Amino acid sequence: MKDSTVKTYRGKVLLVDDRKGDIAWLVDYLEKRGYHVDHVTNEQAARGRLEQIVSGKQRYILAIIDIMVALKDIMDMIELADELNETFFENSRTTGIRLCRWIRGDLDISSKDLPIVCISARPDIGEIETQLEEIDPEIQVFGQMAENPEVFRNWLEDNL
Repeated sequence: MKDSTVKTYRGKVLLVDDRKGDIAWLVDYLEKRGYHVDHVTNEQAARGRLEQIVSGKQRYILAIIDIMVALKDIMDMIELADELNETFFENSRTTGIRLCRWIRGDLDISSKDLPIVCISARPDIGEIETQLEEIDPEIQVFGQMAENPEVFRNWLEDNL
Protein backbone atom coordinates (compact mmCIF):
# COMPACT_ATOMS: atom_id res chain seq x y z
CA MET A 1 0.00 0.00 0.00
CA LYS A 2 1.36 3.39 -0.98
CA ASP A 3 1.89 5.97 1.78
CA SER A 4 -0.41 8.90 1.00
CA THR A 5 2.03 11.36 2.59
CA VAL A 6 4.70 10.65 -0.03
CA LYS A 7 4.42 13.16 -2.83
CA THR A 8 5.26 12.48 -6.44
CA TYR A 9 7.82 15.00 -7.63
CA ARG A 10 6.26 16.96 -10.49
CA GLY A 11 8.97 19.51 -11.21
CA LYS A 12 10.48 22.73 -9.97
CA VAL A 13 8.79 26.15 -10.04
CA LEU A 14 10.77 29.39 -9.84
CA LEU A 15 8.90 31.92 -7.70
CA VAL A 16 10.15 35.52 -7.72
CA ASP A 17 8.39 37.55 -5.04
CA ASP A 18 9.67 39.61 -2.12
CA ARG A 19 6.54 39.47 0.04
CA LYS A 20 6.67 36.04 1.66
CA GLY A 21 3.52 36.57 3.71
CA ASP A 22 1.42 37.30 0.64
CA ILE A 23 2.45 34.16 -1.22
CA ALA A 24 2.76 31.61 1.61
CA TRP A 25 -0.52 30.07 0.45
CA LEU A 26 0.94 29.69 -3.07
CA VAL A 27 4.09 27.92 -1.87
CA ASP A 28 1.96 25.61 0.27
CA TYR A 29 -0.43 24.96 -2.63
CA LEU A 30 2.39 24.02 -5.03
CA GLU A 31 4.33 21.91 -2.55
CA LYS A 32 1.22 19.91 -1.57
CA ARG A 33 0.84 19.05 -5.25
CA GLY A 34 4.38 17.72 -5.54
CA TYR A 35 6.20 20.76 -6.94
CA HIS A 36 9.46 22.01 -5.49
CA VAL A 37 9.38 25.81 -5.12
CA ASP A 38 12.63 27.70 -5.61
CA HIS A 39 11.72 31.05 -4.03
CA VAL A 40 13.89 34.10 -4.60
CA THR A 41 13.12 37.57 -3.29
CA ASN A 42 14.94 39.95 -5.61
CA GLU A 43 15.95 40.56 -9.22
CA GLN A 44 19.62 39.83 -8.64
CA ALA A 45 18.89 36.33 -7.25
CA ALA A 46 16.32 35.65 -9.98
CA ARG A 47 18.86 36.49 -12.68
CA GLY A 48 21.30 34.04 -11.10
CA ARG A 49 18.73 31.22 -11.19
CA LEU A 50 17.69 32.05 -14.75
CA GLU A 51 21.29 32.04 -15.98
CA GLN A 52 21.54 28.49 -14.63
CA ILE A 53 18.82 27.45 -17.11
CA VAL A 54 20.97 28.61 -20.01
CA SER A 55 24.05 26.83 -18.61
CA GLY A 56 22.02 23.62 -18.19
CA LYS A 57 22.45 23.53 -14.40
CA GLN A 58 18.79 24.21 -13.64
CA ARG A 59 15.38 23.36 -15.09
CA TYR A 60 12.02 24.85 -14.15
CA ILE A 61 8.59 23.91 -15.41
CA LEU A 62 7.19 27.36 -14.65
CA ALA A 63 8.33 30.82 -13.54
CA ILE A 64 5.94 32.86 -11.40
CA ILE A 65 7.20 36.43 -11.32
CA ASP A 66 5.86 39.33 -9.29
CA ILE A 67 5.95 42.56 -11.27
CA MET A 68 7.19 44.63 -8.28
CA VAL A 69 10.22 43.00 -6.66
CA ALA A 70 13.27 44.38 -4.93
CA LEU A 71 16.33 44.80 -7.12
CA LYS A 72 18.78 43.40 -4.60
CA ASP A 73 18.89 41.44 -1.38
CA ILE A 74 17.73 43.44 1.66
CA MET A 75 21.18 43.26 3.28
CA ASP A 76 22.76 44.75 0.15
CA MET A 77 20.16 47.52 0.19
CA ILE A 78 20.93 48.33 3.82
CA GLU A 79 24.60 48.75 2.91
CA LEU A 80 23.61 51.02 0.00
CA ALA A 81 21.09 53.04 2.03
CA ASP A 82 22.79 56.34 1.24
CA GLU A 83 22.62 55.60 -2.50
CA LEU A 84 18.94 54.64 -2.62
CA ASN A 85 16.91 57.20 -4.50
CA GLU A 86 13.60 57.56 -6.32
CA THR A 87 15.01 55.95 -9.48
CA PHE A 88 16.02 52.87 -7.51
CA PHE A 89 12.49 52.45 -6.14
CA GLU A 90 10.87 53.25 -9.48
CA ASN A 91 12.97 50.50 -11.09
CA SER A 92 11.63 47.99 -8.56
CA ARG A 93 8.10 48.72 -9.85
CA THR A 94 9.01 47.08 -13.17
CA THR A 95 11.37 44.30 -12.10
CA GLY A 96 9.05 41.56 -13.33
CA ILE A 97 8.61 43.14 -16.75
CA ARG A 98 12.37 43.61 -17.04
CA LEU A 99 12.96 39.96 -16.07
CA CYS A 100 10.44 38.73 -18.67
CA ARG A 101 12.10 40.84 -21.36
CA TRP A 102 15.52 39.49 -20.34
CA ILE A 103 14.32 35.86 -20.31
CA ARG A 104 12.72 36.01 -23.76
CA GLY A 105 15.28 38.41 -25.29
CA ASP A 106 18.82 38.22 -23.96
CA LEU A 107 18.61 34.67 -22.59
CA ASP A 108 16.47 33.50 -25.54
CA ILE A 109 14.46 31.08 -23.38
CA SER A 110 11.24 30.22 -25.21
CA SER A 111 7.79 29.88 -23.68
CA LYS A 112 8.01 26.15 -24.47
CA ASP A 113 11.18 25.86 -22.36
CA LEU A 114 9.98 28.16 -19.55
CA PRO A 115 6.35 29.22 -19.30
CA ILE A 116 5.96 32.47 -17.36
CA VAL A 117 3.04 33.80 -15.38
CA CYS A 118 3.18 37.19 -13.65
CA ILE A 119 1.40 38.45 -10.57
CA SER A 120 0.91 42.04 -9.49
CA ALA A 121 -0.70 44.19 -6.84
CA ARG A 122 -0.31 47.28 -9.01
CA PRO A 123 -3.58 48.95 -10.01
CA ASP A 124 -2.49 49.53 -13.63
CA ILE A 125 -2.93 45.90 -14.71
CA GLY A 126 -3.95 46.92 -18.25
CA GLU A 127 -0.64 48.71 -18.80
CA ILE A 128 1.24 45.69 -17.47
CA GLU A 129 -0.68 43.36 -19.80
CA THR A 130 0.20 45.58 -22.77
CA GLN A 131 3.90 45.55 -21.93
CA LEU A 132 3.96 41.78 -21.39
CA GLU A 133 2.03 41.20 -24.63
CA GLU A 134 4.84 42.98 -26.51
CA ILE A 135 7.40 40.66 -24.89
CA ASP A 136 5.48 37.39 -25.28
CA PRO A 137 1.72 37.05 -25.86
CA GLU A 138 1.73 33.78 -23.88
CA ILE A 139 2.68 35.46 -20.58
CA GLN A 140 -0.39 35.69 -18.35
CA VAL A 141 -0.72 38.29 -15.62
CA PHE A 142 -2.93 38.10 -12.55
CA GLY A 143 -3.67 41.19 -10.50
CA GLN A 144 -4.75 41.54 -6.89
CA MET A 145 -4.05 37.86 -6.27
CA ALA A 146 -4.16 38.24 -2.49
CA GLU A 147 -7.79 39.40 -2.75
CA ASN A 148 -8.92 36.62 -5.11
CA PRO A 149 -6.46 33.71 -5.26
CA GLU A 150 -9.07 31.29 -6.66
CA VAL A 151 -8.68 32.56 -10.24
CA PHE A 152 -4.94 31.98 -10.08
CA ARG A 153 -5.41 28.54 -8.48
CA ASN A 154 -7.71 27.59 -11.34
CA TRP A 155 -5.11 28.73 -13.86
CA LEU A 156 -2.48 26.62 -12.11
CA GLU A 157 -4.76 23.57 -12.12
CA ASP A 158 -5.34 23.98 -15.86
CA ASN A 159 -1.72 24.70 -16.80
CA LEU A 160 0.52 22.63 -14.53
